[in-house]
Amino acid sequence: MFLRLALVVILALAVAPGPWPARAEQPLKPAGTLTFKITSVGLGLGASWGRGTLNFRGRNYPIRVEGLDLAKVGVAELEATGRVFNINKPEEIYGTYNQVSAGVAVVGGIQGIALRNSRGVLIDLTATQRGLIANLGIGTLEIKPR
Repeated sequence: MFLRLALVVILALAVAPGPWPARAEQPLKPAGTLTFKITSVGLGLGASWGRGTLNFRGRNYPIRVEGLDLAKVGVAELEATGRVFNINKPEEIYGTYNQVSAGVAVVGGIQGIALRNSRGVLIDLTATQRGLIANLGIGTLEIKPR
């Protein structure tokens, strides 16, 4: 299952439009970390909302998270943490991200989530879900100031 998820994420990011690093051999260095907790509800079309924190250069910046998903059924709570790439100022985290993930959580589960916005900001998350939910993870996630 994890291998299939990784393949979906890699393929989706490979075909997603937008700026990518010019030289693939240069490893990306994390510019900060992001943590958030959201509630997600869906019956075909899903909605998510929650709060979190961007840690950038030793300072914490509170954020709001809102999302819309296709092909989501159920109710779950998700706690995510990960690394942020390609930002130089904390406000560059704000915006709409394309989400690529897949998963089913009956009582609990771990999934990987890759987020990318039109400015090239990348977020690599690991999330733990609790609840009863199934989703393809096709949707958007918006990060806003709180």
